[in-house]
Order: sequence, then structure tokens, then C-alpha cells
Amino acid sequence: MQNVTKLGPNRFEQGLVWIIPALVGAAIGWFLPAIVDFLLSIPFLSSQGILLFIDSFSVLFVSIAGVAVGVLLGLLLSAAAFHESLVVDVSDTNVTVMKKNKQRKFLKTDISAVFVEHKSLVILGTNGKELYRETIDVKQDKVEQAFWHHRYPWVESDPFANAYRLWTLSDEAGGEAANKVLYSRRTALREGESEQAERLREDLRELGIAVKDKGEEQYIRFMQINNSD
Repeated sequence: MQNVTKLGPNRFEQGLVWIIPALVGAAIGWFLPAIVDFLLSIPFLSSQGILLFIDSFSVLFVSIAGVAVGVLLGLLLSAAAFHESLVVDVSDTNVTVMKKNKQRKFLKTDISAVFVEHKSLVILGTNGKELYRETIDVKQDKVEQAFWHHRYPWVESDPFANAYRLWTLSDEAGGEAANKVLYSRRTALREGESEQAERLREDLRELGIAVKDKGEEQYIRFMQINNSD
């Protein structure tokens, strides 16, 4: 069996993520009758149908139902948090990353550098291609220890940092196709559409462009990609 180091929430952190939202939801639910009474005491809320409907039931029933609903919502919130968390399995031969039920695997032989930059795990290929970039909620020293333990080429900073430059609408170096994607991605960043921005990052990788974000500004680097990639 392979020796694997898992990077992600530990058992204690997982327990807190499951328990705290459920407890908060239960507490809010238990005190729901008092909350409804307070809201009904506010003049412009006193005629709200939903509040009057809740107030029509017995205090005990509302509290019990509120606890049940609060716990359920808390558990759903916890599940959503885990769904958004990056989990990384590091072995002697490959790195497996999992987020939002999407899994990717990278062979050690295809990796030239690994580092953390602004809380993002970055994996570079042997030809300078950026293979992966994603936020990781694990302390950097633990990430570094895991990759050193399995003898990966860990570096302290991006070896291609000086190759990035600010992208502007007048930049023609990447061609029309790249500019269209970069423009769409800038719009996604400005509108807070993070999933769309990540999908467009993948499109840029296929076009041979790595991108870093600083707020709504995009810094790009042209990658060397072999025909076999």
C-alpha cells in the first residue's frame, strides 16, 4: 500500500465544521419564538404574514421545529464548506487533488516545481506549463513538509515570477482568441463569478497562457508547451 500524506481539514477541524453550524442553527431555532415576538414588535414588520403564521403555533412546537430546521441548515452549510475545500493526496509517485467532486492526478515525473503563492497551491510541469493552481486551506509549512517528505521539487517561490506582465485590452501578443478569453475572465472577476473565472483559466492554459490575479487585474505568462501535452 502506498504511503500517502493527505492535506486538508484534519479530524478536529472536520468535527468543528460539522458541529458548530449545527449548534448555532439549533440555538437560533430554539429561540425562534422570542425572535419572532421581537420582530413583531417592530411596527413595519408587525403585519408580515410569515411572522404571524409562525406566531400562530405554540411556543414549544415552534422551538422544536426551529431546532430541527436549524440543525438541518447547519449540516447543509457544513457539507457545502467541505465541497468547496481542496483535498490533496501526496504519494511517492503522484499528487491527487480533489475539489467540488472533481479529481485530477499528476505524476511526479511530470512535475518540475511545487509551491504555495498567496494561499494557492501551484504545480508546474516539466516544460514550464502551469498544471494546477488552487486555494488550499492548510498551513504552508505543512504543505511544504508533505511534498519534501515524498521528494517532490518544492521551491519557495514561482521560478517564472519575472515572466508575468499585466494584461491590458491593447495587448496583442496572445492573439485575438486569448484576448477574448481574458476579457471574459476579467468580467467574471469583476462580477464575482469565481467558478466561471476558473473555467476560463483552464481555457487560457490550453492556449499556453498562465494567469495570476491581483484583485481584478490579470497578470499573464506565455508558457512553453510541448506538442505531446
